[in-house]
Amino acid sequence: MNQYIHPSIGMDCCDPQDFIVAMKRPNCLALLTLSAALLAAPLGPSWAQTGPQKPLSVAETIQLWLSRGAPEEALKVTAKELQRFPNDPNLKFQRAVILERLGQWSEAQGQYESLTQEFPELPEPQNNLGVLLARKGLWAEARARFELALRADPNNRLAKENLADVWLQMSNAQYRELLLKDPQNNRLRKKIDALQAPIQALKEASP
Repeated sequence: MNQYIHPSIGMDCCDPQDFIVAMKRPNCLALLTLSAALLAAPLGPSWAQTGPQKPLSVAETIQLWLSRGAPEEALKVTAKELQRFPNDPNLKFQRAVILERLGQWSEAQGQYESLTQEFPELPEPQNNLGVLLARKGLWAEARARFELALRADPNNRLAKENLADVWLQMSNAQYRELLLKDPQNNRLRKKIDALQAPIQALKEASP
């Protein structure tokens, strides 16, 4: 599975790149009638092709727009397909990821929350929702989402790593809270100091 590191917190989000990728399940979406040559035309003559082209799948079309840095166009494709397949979890997930790319965090969170209610068996929406909650510093809520992702898929590597990151942040916050009540406690200070290197590594993992 491909992934991307969420800005500002260094946590792993499921990325739409292969599926558009994210759900580790076969892409059974309908094919668009847009050809590769037609979509590639704005990039210049080096992309020109002759003869009939295999239509791009919805996932490939969305990824093409994202790779060009045009998430607005990817969102249009997703919206069009959702009119045809309003209950498709793949399309809904892709829409949420694109909304994140556009910086529309509240809308993305709402889409993920809806997906977790409609399709609780899917780990990826839980994981990405957890990342958004962690971005707000809502560590306990984020932890719950990563745990739900692992309940759905115990081998989900991204959710495991993100859960470990949240435990790290929660430990740091708890030690600091205790230190406020006991400022002379050197043992707590040493524990807080020991956590700063891995926390800094999390920040440096951000793009």
